[in-house]
Amino acid sequence: MLPSGPGGVQAPVVHVLSPTSIEVQWSEPIQPNGRIESYVIALPEPRFEITNTSQSTLVVTDLTPYTNYSVTVTACSGRD
Repeated sequence: MLPSGPGGVQAPVVHVLSPTSIEVQWSEPIQPNGRIESYVIALPEPRFEITNTSQSTLVVTDLTPYTNYSVTVTACSGRD
């Protein structure tokens, strides 16, 4: 049986820095269900994998001006 993924992941906080850039902030999941190995931030494109799990912000640049993006952050855990 595969372990379940992290639970209690809250929605990211997104700050608009300019028409072409944003800052995404996220928190650790409430129930990591193992060691967090990475976070995947998707807009859905572009998509970024953050393996430095102490990092909790990402600045995304070169976006299409005045475009709405749906930002998601997914925590990925491994077995302990």
